Amino acid sequence: MKITEMVNEKRLNLGLPNNYIITLIVYLLALIAAELLTTYVNKIWGLSLHTIILFALLVNASMVESPDFANLLQSLMPIPIIRVVGLSIPMMQIQPLYWFPIVAIPLFAASIILMRNQGLSLKDVGMILGGNIKLQAPIAATGIFFRDYKVFHPQTSTP
Repeated sequence: MKITEMVNEKRLNLGLPNNYIITLIVYLLALIAAELLTTYVNKIWGLSLHTIILFALLVNASMVESPDFANLLQSLMPIPIIRVVGLSIPMMQIQPLYWFPIVAIPLFAASIILMRNQGLSLKDVGMILGGNIKLQAPIAATGIFFRDYKVFHPQTSTP
């Protein structure tokens, strides 16, 4: 049986206990609160709450009984990692073009660690070229429409 079939079968049979559902709702509300704090109140408070959420996910994933729920909690960890790294970078001293790789490198490393921890291969997460060319070709073709997007041609400011 293929791993995708096993995953799909497991998804159908997965009945989460109420305490797991409540835990997920609490994390969702905490992430929303952290984003609202970051955007509307104070970036330092938002950064602090994202850091607390990250460590709470780490501790909770290590203490939960179900390995599947632990994997789910671990898979949520990149969400606060993006904000912690992004808010920690001194934006005035770094050009915007370099900001994206600086944020992406820790996120990529965390993703690789999560994949290895959960026993997933590149094929399992859809990172294999030529796997489904009928789907990949149209997605790749959309890049033509975004060639004039501001990320690729950042405006330079004059003093």
